Parts: sequence; structure tokens; C-alpha cells
Amino acid sequence: MKFVLGPLILPPLLLVAGQIMKCMNFYGLETPRLGLVCDWQYPPSYYLDILTANMSINTIRLPFSYEFIKWGKMEIMDDFIAACDERNVQVILDYHRTWSSHQGPQPEEGITRQEFLKAWDFMVTK
Repeated sequence: MKFVLGPLILPPLLLVAGQIMKCMNFYGLETPRLGLVCDWQYPPSYYLDILTANMSINTIRLPFSYEFIKWGKMEIMDDFIAACDERNVQVILDYHRTWSSHQGPQPEEGITRQEFLKAWDFMVTK
């Protein structure tokens, strides 16, 4: 059997502030921990320094849950976003799910559409 490679099709490159997006995920705000998972040994800024210096990361995806917003400890997210801003790293906020304990079939599972939109409004205007 002979295999032939067809033409290589590359997706359009995503640009962030005029640069190719080089993205990593920081997770935890959408889990039962309701805090960044990477902070057990070092602060998140430690990892941001490594990622920006060694891997040229310029974008971070930051998933969170509705429960995280309701929990009200937004200083965790605020401090992380400030650390990203100091390093010229863009942040993509990802309303990942409603509950920190499990994924539902839809992002707003278990809450009304109005509560879902109110949560996003809070995030956008804070």
C-alpha cells in the first residue's frame, strides 16, 4: 500500500497584539480547588517568568466556573491577570462550566440564562 501526503493546509495564524499567539493554559479556577493549581510550590509569577522567557508565551487561557464567581475570591484572578499584564501576556477568560465539581452538557447548566449573562457582565465590567 502506498501513502501519499496531500497538500499541507495550515490554519490561519491567530494574532495577538500583532504577534502570533503562543498560548498556554493555567487551570484551577474551574475546579473544586477554586484556585490556580500551579501555586502549591511557587507563585504563578514564577511560572509566567519561565514561560515568557523560555517559550515566548504571549497568551494565557484562564478557565473559571460560575461557582468561582459566586465564591467571591476574585483577587486570585485579579492578581494573576495583573502578573500577566506586567509581562505583556494577554489573557483569554474561559467561562468553562457552572459547577467546579463536574462538566455539564452546556456551560450554563443548572443556572438560568439570565444568571449566565449576569456572570459574564460582572466579568466584563469589573
